[in-house]
Amino acid sequence: MDETTMLLKQMAARDLVCDACLRLNSGDWTGFLALCDPSAFSYSIINYSPEIKRLQCWMKQDYAGLGKVLDLLPRHNSDRAHLTRHVMPCRVTPTDAGFEVISHMTVFRTEWDAEDSHLQSGATSLYVVGTYVDQVLSASGRMLLASRVVDLDTRQVGIGSHHIL
Repeated sequence: MDETTMLLKQMAARDLVCDACLRLNSGDWTGFLALCDPSAFSYSIINYSPEIKRLQCWMKQDYAGLGKVLDLLPRHNSDRAHLTRHVMPCRVTPTDAGFEVISHMTVFRTEWDAEDSHLQSGATSLYVVGTYVDQVLSASGRMLLASRVVDLDTRQVGIGSHHIL
């Protein structure tokens, strides 16, 4: 593969990661899943706990499992705040199957009216900070997410948060 083709594919992999965040920001779960490879996709949220000196896995789903989680989100009694994901792709590395894209990510949380209280309505705060480790495949002329690991620095996310980060 020549250098120009490689650079164009790296840009396409980076764009895929950014597009995935835009779709998640808008609540377009179907659109997000359309960017994923149905036969290979896996999604996990992990973090390291210094207290127990172990890596924790908060969520691990394949394509079908994540689809079910997303289908059930409207039925959950959970935090309804709007999340805005900001992603900064840092490195796009070629692999045998495609590319690994490492990105810094921050997620901001904007409150909606809660019960009878309008005090916090519209307030925005930092929700989580971490890293996306995305495996991207080139299939049929387009890029698809094969896996996403959300490696969080943040360990306190509150009760009732069923968010896909």
